[in-house]
Amino acid sequence: MPLRHTFFVKLLLLALVLVTSASSNGLQRYTYRAHQMTIEGRSNWQAWRLEVKEIGIQADLSINNKGFISLVGPVVLMAKAAHISAPRPSLMDRNVGPVLKADKHPYITFNLTQIDTRDLQHGVTLLKTKGLLSMAGVGKEIEMEVFARVLPNADVEIWGMKDLDMRDFDISPPTAFFGIIRSEGRVKINFDIILRAVPRQ
Repeated sequence: MPLRHTFFVKLLLLALVLVTSASSNGLQRYTYRAHQMTIEGRSNWQAWRLEVKEIGIQADLSINNKGFISLVGPVVLMAKAAHISAPRPSLMDRNVGPVLKADKHPYITFNLTQIDTRDLQHGVTLLKTKGLLSMAGVGKEIEMEVFARVLPNADVEIWGMKDLDMRDFDISPPTAFFGIIRSEGRVKINFDIILRAVPRQ
């Protein structure tokens, strides 16, 4: 089965697993509509930026009568490691797959394990999250502050950023030109994801 089809089959199976919990606790199921996600870092030569081209996400949310997100159930995000590349061809492109061990571990995943919500201004909810981030075959619990709001068309936008050290996941920072160009270990993940509600059955 082609890898792209396999990716969406995994998401479909994930949705089937989660659908019972969503319907039983009154949460609304949301899934992917659009996204922007980048990975930024620096080397001893220049700054670099990669784009995460393909993701999938399932999230169970409840929105109160004031328009704030008041309850969050299971949230799972998957990104294809092989579909991370620079906006324009660069030296980094040749190194991303091997560095992330994409042949053995094709997906980067995040599974939410704990969350606290706090209403801010202008309909924005602050989500203080904990979850298991897995990449290159290594899982690590991380904490992350995420912001969310309900859009006029009833979609949900979630956005935020997270600093990570690749070495925490046994990932060696990429190099080029026989090691002359060396990347730093720390990177910044920026994301802005739009979710759409799944019609209730």
